[in-house]
Amino acid sequence: MLVLGLDKLQPGMRLAEPSYNFQGVLLLDAGVELSENNIRILKSWGVAKVSIDGKSEDKKAKSVDSENKIRSSIRNGLQKKFSDVLDDPVMEEIMRVAGKILQKRSLSGEGHEKS
Repeated sequence: MLVLGLDKLQPGMRLAEPSYNFQGVLLLDAGVELSENNIRILKSWGVAKVSIDGKSEDKKAKSVDSENKIRSSIRNGLQKKFSDVLDDPVMEEIMRVAGKILQKRSLSGEGHEKS
């Protein structure tokens, strides 16, 4: 079993566990083979992650763990730098956008040079 974000899902993957919306209503049952429409339904209900049956779990799980560590590291670093100004909504938005940019660069392999 592998837990993946919706952006990593592809048609043909099979759910390992049922997927529910925020109200606990079943959206898709375990064993369902995902289609484009199924993925769109999950996104429209705000589902963030689903469990997928998979054979290359270790490699994908390591990739997901690595991405989560990068995101966590970026978030923690930004929170330290912005800790004194987070009561200002403008600064909070700047921190949010900076986090998105840094995550995108880190996950795409850009920006490895140190300043």
